[in-house]
Amino acid sequence: MLRAESSPVLRAQDLDWNLLNPAFQRDPYQHYRWERDHGAVHVLSAGDHTYYRIIGYDEIVTVLTDTQTFSSRTTNELGWLVFRDPPEHDKLRQAIAKAFTPRAIAVLDAPVAEIVTDLWNHVLADHGGDLHEFCNLLPVSVISLILGIPVSRRQDMSRWSLQSLEVLGSMFGFPVSSEAKQGSAELVDYLKGLLDSYRHRPADNIGAHLVTLSMQGEISEKDLLAFAQFLFVAGHETTMHSLLGGFGILAQDQALFSRIKEQPELIKVFVEEVLRYRTTIQAIARISTRDTEIGGVKIPKGAVVIPVLANGNLDSKKFEGPETFVLGRPNANQHLTFGKGIHTCIGAPLARREMQLTFEHAIKTIKSITLDPLRPPIPHIGGSTNEYGFDSLSVKIEPMPTLDLIFPRAT
Repeated sequence: MLRAESSPVLRAQDLDWNLLNPAFQRDPYQHYRWERDHGAVHVLSAGDHTYYRIIGYDEIVTVLTDTQTFSSRTTNELGWLVFRDPPEHDKLRQAIAKAFTPRAIAVLDAPVAEIVTDLWNHVLADHGGDLHEFCNLLPVSVISLILGIPVSRRQDMSRWSLQSLEVLGSMFGFPVSSEAKQGSAELVDYLKGLLDSYRHRPADNIGAHLVTLSMQGEISEKDLLAFAQFLFVAGHETTMHSLLGGFGILAQDQALFSRIKEQPELIKVFVEEVLRYRTTIQAIARISTRDTEIGGVKIPKGAVVIPVLANGNLDSKKFEGPETFVLGRPNANQHLTFGKGIHTCIGAPLARREMQLTFEHAIKTIKSITLDPLRPPIPHIGGSTNEYGFDSLSVKIEPMPTLDLIFPRAT
């Protein structure tokens, strides 16, 4: 769905293995098929560098869970949680987790549902259109909600978040614009001012709770600011592309849409299969701390190891018929999209709930959704170059005839 599932597996020499080529970000799946057919681990040379691409599901889990052999400290330029190793990582995550309790996530249901309704009303009023704006503003609005950022700033937050992602890519050798550097700095400045304000006035949100933890000495001010920035960069574009992927699947398969509309209890398993089938963050990086071996391939100390999450999610040894979207796949929730081990995404419960609430409301309020034949989907290019998704997804929607739309739109 929205990719060539049945295209032939080519020879290695027929594929462009310059993975910095935008064509690879647009459609990496022919490369993935070749890799899966030729082993669980592949050695790729690019210039003076050698990378060990881990593409088998079990081998990826081994890398992600063996933190003594595979370090997450791939950059020292960011103090983000994902770039920390134990014991430093564990102490920081345990402190942050006190603000991300199940109760804290559960009480967000009503306000998140309200955000979904507000933004979706305008998709309905337009009978569709490009869903990129909706899927972009929704996670930005939710993250703004939990940090206490006014809804009037969500366009700024969206722009700064996406620019920060571009800056992240530059730390791994990708080009970055001066506008992106400025936007990333503006995001940090804004968040610093917001968090500092909570030191002088109480507030009932996760951001203020994190500040309280900082004032109690459980999180340093530096780590607090780094996590707030990470929350935007990690939680915004990933959820946006997952939402777009889900809508693209529904718009392409009317039988699937009808089945979910008749059985809305299937939305949870639909979300899990979307996360597996259209993995947003394609790969992550680790550094080997000692000589080791994975999948019969020797990996020297200090090597760059790339667990390709998107390919692990297509491993036929784990998922039967992996390139087919299967609603109700019994093990879909065992996907690698949120990682495994100590670095499992701390915001995964919130991201899942955002998606569930979105598709529940969308399916309840529309009779049909189809791709706009005059405006074909535009694959995502840019960001950190490691994301898979859409820069544009135009659809035609027929609203339910009894809808009572609520206006005006929040800005």
